[in-house]
Amino acid sequence: MRATFQVLVIPYILTNSEPEYAIFQTKQGYWQFIAGGGEDNETHLQAAKRESFEEAAIINDKYIALKSGPIEVATSVSPIAQALIEHRI
Repeated sequence: MRATFQVLVIPYILTNSEPEYAIFQTKQGYWQFIAGGGEDNETHLQAAKRESFEEAAIINDKYIALKSGPIEVATSVSPIAQALIEHRI
């Protein structure tokens, strides 16, 4: 059965205030971010955390939800990130 929603996780770290993104190479040689579908009664955030751990052993509490419609931010974010989320930049 197909998942009712999909999540995309783009891991990054800040180095000298600049983001460095983690892009993963599959066994077939394709490059991709972390992605997957929601399971059972998971929220989008729960699915993103689970996929992050399953695919890359990432454990992190800082996630930024980017979606159409009302913005739901998982944790506090910088003013620049908030402006990006709200499409002001």
